[in-house]
Amino acid sequence: MMRRLFGFLLIVLPTILVAQTGNAGLGTTSPDPSAKFDIVSNTQGFLMPRMSTAEREAIVNPAAGLMVYDTNSQSHWYFNGSTWINTQAEFSIPSQQVFTSFTQSSLLQAAEGVLGSYVIPPNTLSADGQALEFHVMGMVNSDSAVIRLKFSGESLVFPVNTQGHFDLRASLYRTPSNTYKCSGMLVMPNGQNASYLEGFSNFSLSLPFQLTAEQSVATPNGVVLEGIRISRIQ
Repeated sequence: MMRRLFGFLLIVLPTILVAQTGNAGLGTTSPDPSAKFDIVSNTQGFLMPRMSTAEREAIVNPAAGLMVYDTNSQSHWYFNGSTWINTQAEFSIPSQQVFTSFTQSSLLQAAEGVLGSYVIPPNTLSADGQALEFHVMGMVNSDSAVIRLKFSGESLVFPVNTQGHFDLRASLYRTPSNTYKCSGMLVMPNGQNASYLEGFSNFSLSLPFQLTAEQSVATPNGVVLEGIRISRIQ
């Protein structure tokens, strides 16, 4: 009888001790006092809930601090109380400067041609309210041309009917539900031209960017790209 009682106490006592300390342990009978739940193992890891992006975004009233693994972006996400944050994105861009190029290219034919392009990495904009700023410099030598900034097929369009240097600046803001708003201004010595667009983008994927131009009459070096800079702002 005493042996049975002793065996029973050996099984139950650790559970009682854990309950008395107000925390629990898995793989240990001495969970760290600072942890509500302490998992100890040197052969296995912790596997949190895994789900698609659509399933993650469909969670009703997620609690601040809730964490899941997104199988589409293949990264861990947590909810900060107002929006989902990709933990990988917080370390993916060491600086605010995303891309810079001062390699010149020019348009020779009348038809639309690509002067510059860049694929913006996945999760560059990991939270609503973050934005990308684009600064493009160049020269128009054609009497009539159209310059476009393209994002996944959508375009900011800037008709130009004069010659001279141009300075083009645009901002693309991430807005809720994987949408964005983008506005830009092209400035030349004798005037300026504005453009605006809204669109949809899965920011956990890459975002193709292009600068293109076309001209009404084929002119050698009709539109010249002199430099592009893309920066991220909070």
